[in-house]
Formats: sequence, structure tokens, C-alpha cells
Amino acid sequence: METSGDAARDLPKAEKAATLLLEAADAVFVDPDELAEKDHIDFTYHTIAKLEPGRLWLEVWETGSKKSIGPISVPAAATAVLGGAAAGLLGVYIIGLRMPFLAVCTAHAALAGAVFGELLGVSHTLAAFVGALLGALLLGGLLSNRQLDVNAALGTLFSLAMGLALLGMGLSTGPKTAMLSLLWGSILFVTPAQVGLIAVVGLALLIFIIVLEKELAALLFSRQLAAQLFPESLVFGALLLFSAGVITINLEIVGGQLLHSLVCNPAVAALRVARSCQGALLPAALLGVISALGGLLLAYRLDLPVGACIVILSSLIVGLFLCIERTMKPA
Repeated sequence: METSGDAARDLPKAEKAATLLLEAADAVFVDPDELAEKDHIDFTYHTIAKLEPGRLWLEVWETGSKKSIGPISVPAAATAVLGGAAAGLLGVYIIGLRMPFLAVCTAHAALAGAVFGELLGVSHTLAAFVGALLGALLLGGLLSNRQLDVNAALGTLFSLAMGLALLGMGLSTGPKTAMLSLLWGSILFVTPAQVGLIAVVGLALLIFIIVLEKELAALLFSRQLAAQLFPESLVFGALLLFSAGVITINLEIVGGQLLHSLVCNPAVAALRVARSCQGALLPAALLGVISALGGLLLAYRLDLPVGACIVILSSLIVGLFLCIERTMKPA
């Protein structure tokens, strides 16, 4: 029986399999039997590859039965659970503030930051957070002007962020695989360190919600009224900060183009049947987990792009809850 060390040293074989993966714009699950049939490769190991500055990163691990999830997918599953829950919690407040476009704008600001981070050789996670934070703070500054239409501010920021992201991609002269993964997500490539970061951000968001429960409830009811009771701008700014953090950590799951769906759809579904925003928090978190983890498993079974499966599943859940809401209404 060949060991994982022997497989890792068999670089020609591994690189051939890796090349097949790198041809795809979005990461999909690859069946080793299909690789063997297509390229006459006799190996019982999956190979995951991605480009990093100056080198090709390979990881090889032994697989079990054809339908089992290999050990490398454990971080991906943990990312789906933690990231989906955090996205669902955040979505309740974004939808409650009637600013669903906030998720779109912040996601594209994070995408722009990550793209320029790749160009500069900086960690794209750090660069994405900086981009999302700058976008959120800029949005907060624009919204402090009560005379400015919210949708106009969001539309302007969205256009700017998307333009910067596309500009960064255009300036890149090397392979664009890593940048494309930022557009559509690369949950299969998450590391245990990234999972830990997602857990920390999710826990911090939960503590923030618990500690400032009354202030957040007042903020959802009326920002003008909240400003008379406590420093509303500080609470709103903190919420924007957490929006940047949650959106950044979820960039790996569905990508910048689809991220707003994972944030908003679970909250929209939960608010259809909940009596209040506070009552929607737990259902939204659970629906976020179901959307992310269910989409991941669906993609694995059907060999489809993960991000697209997550978004489609979350949209179907919204449709289901709209039907449930209709049946709950008295005749």
C-alpha cells in the first residue's frame, strides 16, 4: 500500500492532477476514479492545488470510499457551519435596518481589497478585511448625512468597489486563478488557522449581540430615536465593523459575487415566520448553517461549484419560508 509520503513525493503525478484542478475557475470536488480513467493515473489520493506567490502549493491525502468526504474537507465543513451561522446572525440586523444592499457593497469592497492584496503579495484575508472596513466606514460617513438617500449612497459605493475589483484583475499580469477564487469562493482550500479565525469572529459577533441587545433593538426600531438614548453612531459603527469581519471570513465560502446571498437569504427566511428580529436570530443562524453546509454537501454529491450550490439552496429556503408564512396567515 502506497503511503501518503510516497504520494507526496510523486510530484509528476500530483502536478498532473493539480493542473486539472487549476483549469477550473471554481473549485469542485474531483473523483480520483475519474482522474484515473481520463489521464491513466493510478492513484488513490486526492490532490488539491492552488497558486501562491512563486510556487504551486500541493496537498495530498488518502481517500476512503468514492462517496466519503476526505479529511481535508473537515475544515471546509467547519467553515460552512461557523461562517453560515455568523452570516445568518449578521443578516438579521442588515435586513432589520432595511439595508440589504449593505451586504452587497461591503462584500464587493472586501473583494476589491483581496484582489489588490493578491497584486501586492499581501494576505488576501487581511487585505479583504481592510477593504471591507474602509467600505463600511465610508458608507457610515455617507449615511451620517441625513439628507443623503441611502440607496444612492449604497449604489455609489457598490459601483466604486466593483470597479476597483475589476481594475485590480486587469492589472494582474500573472495567473488569475487565485483572483477568480475570490469571485466565486474556494472553501475547499481553507486551513485550520482560517477556521480558527472564523470561530473567533463569530464568537465576537455573538458577544456583541448579547451585550448590546437593547441598543441594537432600539437601532432597528429607529436610528433617530436611538440617537436620543445612547451614542447611536458608535453602535452603528461597531455593527459596520462586524459586518466587515463577517463578510471577510465568508469570502472563502461563496466568493464576493455571491456573498450577499448567504448573509441576507437566511435572515429573510427567518423573518418571515419570527415575531421579532430578536426572535429571528436563532432561526437565521440555523438556516445559514443549513445553506452553507447543505450547499457544500450538495456540491460534493453532484460535483458542482460549491458557491453556486450554497446560494441556490439558500434561495430555495426563502421560497419555502414564504410558502410557510402564507399558510400561517389566518384566512
